[in-house]
Amino acid sequence: MKDLSSVRIDGPNKLKDSGRLYKDPIASGLDTEQIEQALRGRPHPTIEQYRDALERDGFAYERGQNIQSVLSASALDWIKMAREAGRCAPLDQNRGGREAGRHRYYSAGVYVNHAAAGTRFVPCPPFVDASGELFTTFLQPPGTNRDYDTERRFDPFPETLIRHDGLQQLVDLCFQITPSSLFPNEARDWLRVGLHLVCLHAEGVRPGMSSPNRAHVDGELCTSIVMVERVNVIGGASLVVEREFADAHPNEIPSESRLADITLEATLDILTVDDRRVAHYVFPVFAGKNTIGHRTVLLVDFTPLITVDSEQLLARE
Repeated sequence: MKDLSSVRIDGPNKLKDSGRLYKDPIASGLDTEQIEQALRGRPHPTIEQYRDALERDGFAYERGQNIQSVLSASALDWIKMAREAGRCAPLDQNRGGREAGRHRYYSAGVYVNHAAAGTRFVPCPPFVDASGELFTTFLQPPGTNRDYDTERRFDPFPETLIRHDGLQQLVDLCFQITPSSLFPNEARDWLRVGLHLVCLHAEGVRPGMSSPNRAHVDGELCTSIVMVERVNVIGGASLVVEREFADAHPNEIPSESRLADITLEATLDILTVDDRRVAHYVFPVFAGKNTIGHRTVLLVDFTPLITVDSEQLLARE
């Protein structure tokens, strides 16, 4: 296993380790029009190389300073708002959430790849319970996470976050870095998007712990983890391992099966994992000097929505 932070660039378009993604910084000085052209047409080299690494290795990682170069001010404004939202997000009321210091919002929507115009990500409205409270439900395939039921309830993203153009850009970015080979041929145009804003609070000697507390897969085809804020914490490294070790504690995973050990530290640092090929784990975070600290990330995942027309239904009969 190689810590990606130790990989350094060795000249233009060269990597010391071609099996790991840690590429050249994006050239500085791009103006807004150049960025928009890159997002509309041929992807920027950073996006293209990231996608290639994800397809090759089953995971990819990039520094936030490079990701920031392909986003507009609107996305950065969203990050600032998400920091505030994460700090005051409601506690995860599911089993173990309160004890682990997990605070979370969850929302979902539909991503239309070939939309003719306008926004491609359309959020789904939350549900309303008998008391008038808004909520969303997070569904995982049976057996994916033995700590929880297949359905969990969370508070939805605040409207100011879910409807913000900056979030649209981040979802677009996460789609662009995802290889099309992850999706079945008949399901590339309509995708279900899951969005988690997760803040781990650590206080005193009590750590903030991710869920579940072992290597795992999520059940979606791919998940991108985007760093929003990291304040006064140590730990929280993301471990990528061979998929056969899903459901194992890190102490049970041999070193040769650990593919990467990455700590997302700076704003917009990003790690993406292909759920079919690798499992992943996030170590607990501890507050510096036993005070108070937190780590907030945005999780973006994609799952195909396979549409069926009348001709396909007839063919099945």
